[in-house]
Amino acid sequence: MGSLLRDRLLPAGLLVAVLGLLPPSGAAGASCPPGSPVLTGPAFVQAGETYAISWTNVLGDKAVSTSTSDAYVVLRATDPGFASILDSTTTQRSALTLSASGSASALYHRVTVRTSCPLASPAAILSNVLTVSVKTTCDAPPSVGEPCLSPHTAS
Repeated sequence: MGSLLRDRLLPAGLLVAVLGLLPPSGAAGASCPPGSPVLTGPAFVQAGETYAISWTNVLGDKAVSTSTSDAYVVLRATDPGFASILDSTTTQRSALTLSASGSASALYHRVTVRTSCPLASPAAILSNVLTVSVKTTCDAPPSVGEPCLSPHTAS
């Protein structure tokens, strides 16, 4: 009977989903495998200040589930090749607030998607690299122009 059920009664796509090989189409609001997130943030920040970065939510509803197998890993480094990692943060949100501390003149950010999708390779789902320049000196305030006296000023 099992062979009859498998061969004749269940459509192939449903059989695959029932066996757990692939999630059904549209599962949890995201495609499988998900696309690459697009990372955005400021072009520069003053040293010591906090700044926010965000990315497109490619995990859909899965990123707010209780499962920790679907998440984003945010890497921050002092070089564009990510050889010198400053920190790594795992989150299920699509935004993060960071502090521009340290002596780096630029910080490089990248998001990796970690997913339970059986068709995804974690190394293959990467965002673009976001470069945030860190300013260590303050800009001079803009000039307000030459002082002028009002003709109504009493002498």
